[in-house]
Amino acid sequence: MSSIVVTGADGFVGTALCAELNKLGNKYLGLVRKKSSKFVQQTENIQIIDDLSGVRDWSTLFKGVSCVIHCAAFVHALDKDNSKYLGKFIEENAINTLKLAYSVANAGVRRMVFLSTIKVNGESTIAGKPFRCDTLAAPSDPYAVSKYAAECLLQQVALETGLEVVIVRPPLVYGPNVRGNMIRLLKLVDSGLPLPFGSLQNKRSIIGLSNLTDVLLECAYRDDYLNEVFLVCDPEAVSTRSLVSMFYEALHKRNRLISVSPSLLTLASKGLGLSKEADRLTNTLEIDMDHTTQRLGWSPKYSVEYGINEMVNWYMEKNAENV
Repeated sequence: MSSIVVTGADGFVGTALCAELNKLGNKYLGLVRKKSSKFVQQTENIQIIDDLSGVRDWSTLFKGVSCVIHCAAFVHALDKDNSKYLGKFIEENAINTLKLAYSVANAGVRRMVFLSTIKVNGESTIAGKPFRCDTLAAPSDPYAVSKYAAECLLQQVALETGLEVVIVRPPLVYGPNVRGNMIRLLKLVDSGLPLPFGSLQNKRSIIGLSNLTDVLLECAYRDDYLNEVFLVCDPEAVSTRSLVSMFYEALHKRNRLISVSPSLLTLASKGLGLSKEADRLTNTLEIDMDHTTQRLGWSPKYSVEYGINEMVNWYMEKNAENV
């Protein structure tokens, strides 16, 4: 049977992770909760399950498995007001993860890698004071709260059963098939409209999909004992100005950035009811990855420019197909 199991195998990260495992010729099994005919038809080694929390015998499914990489998660409420759905986030991302972990441990699997989020540490950092592995948790929205709750519950399972729990906290992930704010920003750049981000010199750590899949597999396959939290990101933090400039270059478009003061941009966004979006564009969020590098001996293989080009190439190919 498979040596690696990936949950959420039809998600943004899970799809890329299964594709990489397939490319490497490694044994794996991807779990998906609901049938996606396109995904299932194009991907081998996929099993459809009713629900991760369902009562069932996992022993056959996990036979010969050395590690489960848990990517499945509830990310956004349908009406975008996540604050009303804390209970749903806790149930999906914490309680179901706890049930899965006990099943994994009882089946004799050695290790579970949990895809968490840097939002567990907070939404922003002060310049020169990045998040570190020992930074106290400060989750502020239901998604981050539920991910931190899952981390705490997983550590409980580790103490009780001996299951190795590896927690990986990435920042904003981008790459082919990206969704959310990153694709919206890319489409905005592609529209050709002048954009008021020329003065934004903030620094934000992000991570390309290729770098994230690489470190997840590093955590899964290492032979030494791992039971830790790892913060991961691309080699360098980028400003919103430089990120948008890279979009223009990759799209082969003239740079149409104009300079508007961050305070005025924030004020205008507040008036339009877009305060959260403005915060993501103007705030600083930096990650210190020294612990990850020293403990894993891992460093990101790909630059931000590589990841941006990879994403933009996918975006342009997708648009060409729809013409």
